[in-house]
Amino acid sequence: MNCTPERKALGTLEFKLCQDDLLYAWCRYGANTSTQVEFFKKYDPENFQEDDPCSGHQTSCEYLMFLTDECGAFYNFCHHEEERKQIMRMWVKQFLRETIIQVGIASGKFVDEGKEISTGKCSKHLNKFIDQKDVDEINCTVTDAILFNSLPNLFHCDGKCNTNNGDDQEWKGGDYGYNYIDRSTGSLVNGGYEWDDGLIIGRTGIARCYWHLEIELDSLTDFTDLDKAKMGLCKTFKSLIQKCSIPIGKCLGTVEIREVVMAEFLTNIFWRNKDMMGIWQDKVGNPDYFGDFSYKDCKIFGGVVAAASSDSSDWMKIVFSIIMAYNFTLLYI
Repeated sequence: MNCTPERKALGTLEFKLCQDDLLYAWCRYGANTSTQVEFFKKYDPENFQEDDPCSGHQTSCEYLMFLTDECGAFYNFCHHEEERKQIMRMWVKQFLRETIIQVGIASGKFVDEGKEISTGKCSKHLNKFIDQKDVDEINCTVTDAILFNSLPNLFHCDGKCNTNNGDDQEWKGGDYGYNYIDRSTGSLVNGGYEWDDGLIIGRTGIARCYWHLEIELDSLTDFTDLDKAKMGLCKTFKSLIQKCSIPIGKCLGTVEIREVVMAEFLTNIFWRNKDMMGIWQDKVGNPDYFGDFSYKDCKIFGGVVAAASSDSSDWMKIVFSIIMAYNFTLLYI
């Protein structure tokens, strides 16, 4: 496989989809639904039991192992060993924050209420990815349902645009601050970030790049050219990977923190595209209008559908128009 940045992004997207689906498919107190049957048959066919799909899929330790071994396998194709370790360390920290650190979260998700991990039963597996220093840094993950709100905290944790030495800094505004007080001197220090949220919503900021994948997308046209429609859907992924990675990388230098941000954006694009396809299928009254087309058919991900060129902006105008009609609400999934 030719491991381009786009192919790496495919691994990122597939991991995140697996992670998100795992959250909803996990067997809470032995529940057995068609969603669980479909999920575990797809991602863990070797251990799947038709008569008991929830076998081995109930405790917090089992969840951790599924996340790292089954979902984490998508990082095996284009990420080298050290990258995989760094990335999975971040995802494991996020898992621990959500299940162990946040009181009460684990009680409704696992039959053991998270005790297998908190009592050390899963330590041997856990130690493959994190040590005590990592546990101390668990808060360096996406801490808000809206990704843009978590970016300042991720900037702090990353340290590319500031000399972040942990306890010697007190961030003004907490997780959302851009300037900090140096405790050794008591002086206010600019954190190295552009003022007025420039890194996020400024003209060349992360959010602005996401919102305006193509600036010419300003009017609605038709969807009747199916080939152009598919090319346009693929173009959204290509634009995100090739263009938005630039502002994302400006103050996020570590592999694992960039990964968390890119994974969220890729997943948002995935669901936006699915909604757009559904809108048009409803409009023409044909639920099979797009057939079995998916992101895997995009050329950048190894498929055969090329992204739209600069001459085929019609479909991209459709994409942007629908986004505008949604008032960006789907961004916050």
